[in-house]
Amino acid sequence: MGVGWLLSIWNGKKDVGAPQMQVYSETYLKKYKSLVERAALPKYRKEFADYADVPFMMNAVISRTHGASLELIPSEESKFQCRTVEDRIDRVVFPEKDPNTSRVEGDMVDHTDRGYPRIGRPKVSAKSITLYGLSVDGILILETGSLMTKEMVVHGIYYPNTIIINGNNQRKYWSPKVAEEDAFRSFRLDLIIAYFSSEEFREFVATPVLTQIAKDIIAKKDKGLYRGKHGYILFREDLRKIVAKAGAHGISHEFAESIYKFLEKEKTWFERHPVLFPVLLAIIGTAIFAVLAWVIKWSYGKFVTWHN
Repeated sequence: MGVGWLLSIWNGKKDVGAPQMQVYSETYLKKYKSLVERAALPKYRKEFADYADVPFMMNAVISRTHGASLELIPSEESKFQCRTVEDRIDRVVFPEKDPNTSRVEGDMVDHTDRGYPRIGRPKVSAKSITLYGLSVDGILILETGSLMTKEMVVHGIYYPNTIIINGNNQRKYWSPKVAEEDAFRSFRLDLIIAYFSSEEFREFVATPVLTQIAKDIIAKKDKGLYRGKHGYILFREDLRKIVAKAGAHGISHEFAESIYKFLEKEKTWFERHPVLFPVLLAIIGTAIFAVLAWVIKWSYGKFVTWHN
């Protein structure tokens, strides 16, 4: 095991190549897909940008001098491509805009008026930095830094896709383990984006919480806690809790109230009549016992008559 550990360190310090980048990209998509499928029903998975139901071209770039990158570009079919360059990776991925040309590569188009906050030219020196929905004059990635971008404008060029860049091109920075960590980081960001951009998705996220509050109210009602002189006021105050929770999630109070009405309507007859249920059980049990007693008595009488 010691030799294997030393060998992994030695291999990790070697420069990454196309095979390692392809394994990284496949591991990333597999992990991301599993996270989405565990978190959301099929109807809501469209909210996640990198969900693998959409084919991607995994566009990898390796710099011989400084870093490597991977971009997930929606495509008609799943494929992987990799090229090697001499320049720094940040300059290759985010080239300065040439005012005399219109740059169009895949989904990258000139689009300078998106209204994104402008932050100048960030310098990335730490690991696992994420930038989303910003307009910058350029990005400098140091050898110690790694970056993930989504929905960015750089040098006036719009980059909507997920782009992962590392200032170091050693294999250990593009391992399957790192791919899973990056997929989880990307998933968490997309989960937040989906939550704030879609009321329908917020309803999906909030439903378990609202359901529990509604069940608590129904349970109190069944116990007779709203039967006093001020029962309706107490009931209304509790009902406001579910409305307030819906508001905190940015969804309509009608949705919260519909959950309560649905659960109230879906209750079984026995749940709506908790007092009658044990009484019915007792009556049915007594009847069954009486029938069994009569059968036993009748059978015993026949047995005695037959032997006499």
